Amino acid sequence: MLVCLCISAFLKIFKFLKFFLNVEPAKRLLESMIKVNLIPDIITFTHIVKALCDMCLVGDATILVDTLLKSDTKPDVITFTTLLRGWCNVGDMKMAYKILKSMIELGYEPNVRTWTVILHGLCQQNAMSDAMHLVETMSATGDAKPDVVTFTTLVRGWCKRGDMEMATKVFDLAWKMNVVPNEISYNTLIQGWCEKGCEDRAIDVMERMKAAGVCPDVVDSDYLDSILLQG
Repeated sequence: MLVCLCISAFLKIFKFLKFFLNVEPAKRLLESMIKVNLIPDIITFTHIVKALCDMCLVGDATILVDTLLKSDTKPDVITFTTLLRGWCNVGDMKMAYKILKSMIELGYEPNVRTWTVILHGLCQQNAMSDAMHLVETMSATGDAKPDVVTFTTLVRGWCKRGDMEMATKVFDLAWKMNVVPNEISYNTLIQGWCEKGCEDRAIDVMERMKAAGVCPDVVDSDYLDSILLQG
């Protein structure tokens, strides 16, 4: 009971320091927790890893996960995926792949969320050929097939590059693979066409959206109306 109260108190202080971006005190507090063997449960621990990543302390988050591997409380796939997202967000795909390799070697099986995090990192780096290859590899597996979040991430990557034809091909590919696009998927494609200056194509997508029974968001409808008025 006392241990749980101590951990709870530590975490409240940690969250306070994170809120005010007091990086060094937060690190020292975490080191103190580990030093006195106050290791929280894996859910709480993963939140701490995320908090460190949010503060761009991805290296410290990695050290923390390494420390956890030596303790009685082991990280899970969500912990590793959180860490991977941290490295992808700072643009270090080399380190992300290193963590992914270590994760697999330790016997952890990446799930669709894990691969989608890597995909997002590749899209952020404009490595679209690698991103496409990753989705093809996922499609060939049995346990981590791409889902609507995966395809929407890939569509957004092509939109960001400005290649709307490829974005549309990926969008259509999702349908062929029985992955039904959601509101976010449609809105991503609509906005991409609008930013490209092809309002007619954006309207076509919105019509497809309505035909599929997906209601356009009011904000996105207003956004399209404003684009048409400017034209």
